[in-house]
Amino acid sequence: MKRRFKNLSITLLISSILLLGLLGCSSIGEEEEKVVIEDNGPQEFIEGIEVYEMKGGIPEYKLKAEVIKNFYDIKRTIAYKAQLDSYDKDGNHYSYIECDSAYVENDGDLIKAYGHVYLKTPNGIVKTDYIYWDKPSDKVLAPNKVVLIRDDNEVSGFNLRTDSRFRITNMDNVKAVGTVNEKDSDL
Repeated sequence: MKRRFKNLSITLLISSILLLGLLGCSSIGEEEEKVVIEDNGPQEFIEGIEVYEMKGGIPEYKLKAEVIKNFYDIKRTIAYKAQLDSYDKDGNHYSYIECDSAYVENDGDLIKAYGHVYLKTPNGIVKTDYIYWDKPSDKVLAPNKVVLIRDDNEVSGFNLRTDSRFRITNMDNVKAVGTVNEKDSDL
């Protein structure tokens, strides 16, 4: 009977030493595993809002949307069912964009409008499904099918390249309805 307890004592002693060794050694030379949760979602989610971007007390643009998501870490605002009014350096209104969604990036320097895009300036109206506007260079690109309306004239084509006021426009595969004005053509 004494022998049974002796074997049990030795087994408990060895088991305890192994357990302590495993617990003590597991943290030696290893760093604690840190769980990092990445939050790639918006930092701000707003419904039914109107936002003004100001520069020195003068509006640069006004963004109105049903939903706005702001991603401050990557300097991007996404607006759904958006209306965007742009102003010149003197604060005068000069363009209006309406679209299904708009991406405003880099503090308003880059605007991408998607889905049922309607762009109106004093020099005409553009209807398309996508517009890319680089504000610092004032380049407007609409790579897909485009309809450009000026006065009573309608020009359609692809790959519109212009500025925000449609002063000079270039387009591929052009079809026109109306009277061609010499100032609008380089033919």
